[in-house]
Amino acid sequence: MSERAHNTRYSKDQHSKGYEDQLDNNLNHLARMILENRNTVFVTGAGLSVASGIPTFRGSDNSVWSKNTVNSATTTSFHKDPLKWYNEFWIESFPHKYTTYQPNNGHESISWLANMFPNVNVITQNIDSLHQQTKQRWPHEQKLVEIHGRMGLYRCMAGTKNVPALQRGHFVVPKKPVVKEEPTCPNQEKNYLDASSFPSALQDVLLGHSSSLLTSVPECPHCAGPLAPLALLFNETYDSHCFYQFGKASKWVEESEAIVFVGTSFAVAITKYAVAQAQNRPLGCALFNINPFQELELRPNLRPKNMLKNAEDVLPRLVEIIKSKLGSHLSEEELEISSNGSSTPTKRSRTPASDSEMSVWESPSADELRKRFPLLHTFDHARYDLDPMLPEPLPQSSVRAALSFDNCRKNHPVRTVEAQINKIWRASQAENPKLFNGLKFRMSGYSFSPSGAFRHKRTQQHRERHSTLTLYLGLTDYKSFRGTNWSPQATQLLSDGVRDFGDAGAYMSQKLGVVSALMNQDGQLVCLRRSAWVGEGHGQLDGPGGHPEPENISILPEDLPSMDEERLQEFSEAALGEIFQSAIDEIVEETNIPRTRLSEPLLMGITRQNNSAGTPSAAFYVKCSATSSEITEWYEKQPSFESAGMLFLTLDELENLMITPVSDINCALTASFEGCIEMLLMHLDRQMLPLN
Repeated sequence: MSERAHNTRYSKDQHSKGYEDQLDNNLNHLARMILENRNTVFVTGAGLSVASGIPTFRGSDNSVWSKNTVNSATTTSFHKDPLKWYNEFWIESFPHKYTTYQPNNGHESISWLANMFPNVNVITQNIDSLHQQTKQRWPHEQKLVEIHGRMGLYRCMAGTKNVPALQRGHFVVPKKPVVKEEPTCPNQEKNYLDASSFPSALQDVLLGHSSSLLTSVPECPHCAGPLAPLALLFNETYDSHCFYQFGKASKWVEESEAIVFVGTSFAVAITKYAVAQAQNRPLGCALFNINPFQELELRPNLRPKNMLKNAEDVLPRLVEIIKSKLGSHLSEEELEISSNGSSTPTKRSRTPASDSEMSVWESPSADELRKRFPLLHTFDHARYDLDPMLPEPLPQSSVRAALSFDNCRKNHPVRTVEAQINKIWRASQAENPKLFNGLKFRMSGYSFSPSGAFRHKRTQQHRERHSTLTLYLGLTDYKSFRGTNWSPQATQLLSDGVRDFGDAGAYMSQKLGVVSALMNQDGQLVCLRRSAWVGEGHGQLDGPGGHPEPENISILPEDLPSMDEERLQEFSEAALGEIFQSAIDEIVEETNIPRTRLSEPLLMGITRQNNSAGTPSAAFYVKCSATSSEITEWYEKQPSFESAGMLFLTLDELENLMITPVSDINCALTASFEGCIEMLLMHLDRQMLPLN
């Protein structure tokens, strides 16, 4: 299957159930990242404002560049004849009537998200100022960068005649600092003016109150030089005026863990820069693209999630998903999101809100909420997430474990909640007497240090650093899992964790499992059908897997609080060994394959099962030097009670099962196994793993 086919498999029929399920899956993934306080940047383009009545720049007969040549949008063209430039290009292309249009539901949704979550910031290519005009008040002064300028503002053009022509059609980010002469006027690169300071005749034309043409060009009050609109032109760079705030925007992009493109054609430098930054990220960066006409293609280290619908429809849907998860902890005011209730453009006379009109932003402090929430939500449609998806499979020598009492589950302060865990467990045992409350490792988070060259601080010698993943572990048990992650009260517990600790997983079990992509000598993957006696996923296809067992390293929950650092280090190393060893143990136990026929396991990343509040499983790749017939013979000698049969499927067959919506439970993969296979496919695409 081609990369494009994988990326657009539902795009042919956007009203099909499969497409709607995929859309919900993508929105739930994005909602989870926002709720986990992941650094999220919305990059918005002209497509966002179409529902407000403003045409796009490209892609339609009504677009700006279908009527005007980009050669007009340069400082060179301006300086040739500023008056002609205004009358024949600017006033025609950007009539000030645009500023009388209202924000649509897409703008309102972004404002709500940016106001609610300190981790959400906005970079807009649009110069229409609609982001600031939403009924939903938000601190746009701090959280919005208008990287291409704003209509209604003007800057001095004195001394800007000799700007070199750059590549047409791109706003270029300079690779090296450009040496510039000191500006002759403070209104060139630092200050700007609005039309209220202009003579009334100029105001009438520029503000759309008169259909006449200009008879003179606005002049700078400081140096009498010509004023041009504060809008980035095609032969300018982002550092040409401080208003564009490229330093702030680039910092947001570089620190982002999710980038959401809304209504952009990916034809300007800020979008190219954002995609390139995401592609070069060692752990990758989640990319979402909301645009009914423009897809973002798959690239190495990038698997963008395209949502081919209008932003004014998709973004309110995202807000509703988030509100449904946090509704019990939101005030009536926070639950409200202003909209005009229609995508029909309406006009109103308005001016940008002043600072004094802004409501007080009473969200929690950024320091408090910027703590990582590694695990979060129960979702109906999003089956799994890859977090982290490692840039390369790691052997045990490149992984660390940090075992600590601080990484254990917190007891809920409400006694009835803890009592409910016991009640759920008793009911589960009554339904399935074979359930056993075993001790499990709990994963509370991770950190990752990518490989690369660095300079030693003391010796100043260049050295190579190898990739290292650290897993932060505590202890939990299966009963707690059934009563938290797998219970009807999971959503409430997640919200309570955010409220009480700034950590959505604080009250959750988050037991750590293992799952393996086991490749045999015939190039097939070993799949097991889960039996009716297992706790979850009855009848589904799974890879060999289970749980690392704390009892194998002789540790109990009551031991952790009193351990000194030396003992914690010893048990941390033992816990890591148990995690890697359990991948092999589970294969042997479930298939009877001799250990000598198995390779050392390689850790590809962590899958999160979203039907159980992000329960993590370590995903391994293991090779087997045996054929399908040999493995079948070993398996049939002593079948495991956890499986009801064995199948051998190629990667193509598994991928087809993953991308084709199925109603037959016997054709479905477990969420953790599906995530494991996706990691395997990505690593094979990067040639990070051998097939045999």
